[in-house]
Amino acid sequence: MKGKANLDLLNLEDMELEDLAMDAEAVGEGIDYAGQKGAQIYKVIKQLRPIADDMWRSYDPKSHGDYSEKAWGGFDTAKDIGKSLGGWKGVQKAGKAISGKTEEQPQAEV
Repeated sequence: MKGKANLDLLNLEDMELEDLAMDAEAVGEGIDYAGQKGAQIYKVIKQLRPIADDMWRSYDPKSHGDYSEKAWGGFDTAKDIGKSLGGWKGVQKAGKAISGKTEEQPQAEV
């Protein structure tokens, strides 16, 4: 039927708890990975920001004056939100918790 949602697509009665656990594990691993890559990207942006800002200012001072505060302010807001969540390590920790994995334990030599 046109315009009617098909609610049978998500039939929770047919789902196994194991399926939900596998999905949570995959989501958690994705969040953990995002935390790892986010930290790397942040370091690069932090180094390049002053260079990019200087180039922008010298190339187009009017545009820089009109928009740089808003542009860099967005970066600062994202940084502040990240810090409130425990930084990128906090994101990784949340991912590990969701996936059911703990911090890597050292392996005993055999």
